[in-house]
Amino acid sequence: MKINGIAHTGICVSNLENSLKFYHEVLGFKIIDEPCEMVTDSEEGPAMGFGLDCQHRICQLEVLPGQNIELMEFGYPVSSIKTPLPLNTIGKHHLSYLVDDVNAWVEKFKELGLEVVYKPLPYETDKGAAYWAIVKDPDGIQIELMQE
Repeated sequence: MKINGIAHTGICVSNLENSLKFYHEVLGFKIIDEPCEMVTDSEEGPAMGFGLDCQHRICQLEVLPGQNIELMEFGYPVSSIKTPLPLNTIGKHHLSYLVDDVNAWVEKFKELGLEVVYKPLPYETDKGAAYWAIVKDPDGIQIELMQE
């Protein structure tokens, strides 16, 4: 038995259209599955740990060939958490994307009025200096932009 790769990374969002606009128009990810209508599934709720039916809709985007993200908006049950948990909470920490020019990306975020948490910071690797910055998506999910 072996793992053959990562199928996709799932991101729970509060508004599918807002998040799709961000990930497609700002970050440039390609839409591969348009948002579907809300579906209710009596088996998925228990499988996701809700113990009840759940209602949700999704869309998928391609970061690069073979690297996809899935955005999921729930209609039911509604999350009691309105902002992402602190980064020291067990579970998802952040998303990280390799970029060509971290400074240009940070400037783009600023020009669009999007939140930049950390300015580009350098760190040393075995290949020399690299840089990273932290920005946020429409739901406040932290995204690391890395330039190697």
